Amino acid sequence: MYHNFLLVQKVNEHADFKVHFATGQYINWTYETMRSPSKKLNNPMFPIIITDQRVTIQEKPKGRETSCYRISENKIRFIDDYGVPDGFLICVTGPEGYLPKLIKFGPKPNVYMEGFPHRNPGIFDFYVNATTREASILVHTTERSLFSMAVDFEKYDGDFSVHRRTNYHDAFDLTIALNAGRFETVTKKDVRDIMPNILESESEKIVEVMNELIDHLNTKQDSSIPNSLKLNIAHVFNSVLATSSATVTVVDSYMNNGSVGKMIKTLIEYFSQG
Repeated sequence: MYHNFLLVQKVNEHADFKVHFATGQYINWTYETMRSPSKKLNNPMFPIIITDQRVTIQEKPKGRETSCYRISENKIRFIDDYGVPDGFLICVTGPEGYLPKLIKFGPKPNVYMEGFPHRNPGIFDFYVNATTREASILVHTTERSLFSMAVDFEKYDGDFSVHRRTNYHDAFDLTIALNAGRFETVTKKDVRDIMPNILESESEKIVEVMNELIDHLNTKQDSSIPNSLKLNIAHVFNSVLATSSATVTVVDSYMNNGSVGKMIKTLIEYFSQG
């Protein structure tokens, strides 16, 4: 693949990160999905590999707008704001043995002119290296772009190779796919265990939409989540999060719940991100 600019941000297990940058005309690069890094080459961008050895890789200082911190014993959050031209590749790679469990992109406020079209400024990919047990979120810009990105990397003891063909249409699909499993039906008790102060009517809405999502995941694991279901999930969770009293004990209580509770917690975190 070819880009004019490459930016790689590599997060380590200490919730710190390094930034490396390369620029040139039509830089040819690949993402190594199976092999370990070459011992002959010092490549700080790995698993990104630049095939043209004449391209200079520079280490850059961290930006003040970038945040990277540990939110639990096994989870690291990375947040950054970007303002980049077209032809830019951004690659955020997590620590070895960590898998992204929440991915969210956010737009910056727009100034609209009448007749000015709103276009998609880029696309994103998710790659893993099964040998080094590293995972990355890659963003390719097709025009000048201003956006934010949040990624939660969580320690993962499973086989990274099973995620090489993860199916997704957008960041929400990918977040759900990386947290998915075989789930049991959600009950109001499950919801109340996580959010003890939630209103009865809100609890019922979460149960209904979560069971619709679980039914889709259990029966159509390789298909993207329908847009109508995504919109309904967003409406329900945003409505619940608007009631601050319902979320007071979410973080403390969810650790006592099983996989269903963890999925609900993931959705709360997803819609809590700005």
